[in-house]
Amino acid sequence: GEAIAKKQENDSIVATGIYKNGKPYNGTFIIENGKDRHELIRIVDFKKNGLQKVFSYNIDNVLETYTCVNDVLNGETIFYDSGEVIGKLEYKNGLPYEGKLVEAERTKIYKKGAIAEEIFYRNKYERTDENNILKSKHYTNGKLSKIDDRSFTLAGKVQDSYEGIYKDEKPYSG
Repeated sequence: GEAIAKKQENDSIVATGIYKNGKPYNGTFIIENGKDRHELIRIVDFKKNGLQKVFSYNIDNVLETYTCVNDVLNGETIFYDSGEVIGKLEYKNGLPYEGKLVEAERTKIYKKGAIAEEIFYRNKYERTDENNILKSKHYTNGKLSKIDDRSFTLAGKVQDSYEGIYKDEKPYSG
């Protein structure tokens, strides 16, 4: 049957969809997708199609939007923090292709379908602050080629960061 979701504050409709055999069949639906994560999804014939929205408790506080075609990520995913865009990543056939995948304490950068860089942060706040970077991994053709690490210091050789070079994804020098 039909399901309708409304905002409590102003009684406005945010989702209307048809369930078939207990599953979302056609329309828009709000689903829970983990702790403090909900989605406003668009379904056609049981499959996600079009723009999908991820939010915590307030539907107006969007965390992420992504596009699906027949249940497969295809198109641009945009990541938000307090209403500001903090990253964009294009997917092709369900795989990251170009852009920045932003997670709580890590960012992955993809170029032409291969991972190019992975940045780890001390905490998820102040991700744009250079001093918040704990470690950076650099990739060439999708293979680990270098690590810049700020997570430790060596007695007698104190530096801001330490560089490790990899060859065939194995430690080579540094």
